[in-house]
Amino acid sequence: MTKGVVEWPLVLDEAKRLADERGDAFDPAVFDNLSDVIAHASADTPAPLVGLGYWPTIQLSWPSLSLEVFEDRIEVYPASPPGVTCVWYEPHAVGQPFSDAFRRDLSMVLSV
Repeated sequence: MTKGVVEWPLVLDEAKRLADERGDAFDPAVFDNLSDVIAHASADTPAPLVGLGYWPTIQLSWPSLSLEVFEDRIEVYPASPPGVTCVWYEPHAVGQPFSDAFRRDLSMVLSV
């Protein structure tokens, strides 16, 4: 289930609403990590599509990048050529800085 693009101030509330509708038990750290992504990305990045992941996770999507927010990491899915899937993990603990690689891939959203 994916919601349309929402404004950054509404992303966390929309993610929690979708999680409540799904009914799965979400680890609170998922929403804490989502808050960290919002704090980092909202100043320079357009607001994303907000959806639910396969697991009890939250997805943020742009045309050139998707993120899946877990309790202990962010899965990063940069745009790839057809037939190629690129994914990498950004280990993340709440309140810790993001890596240069994560910031670089997030900046791809601005280049579209």
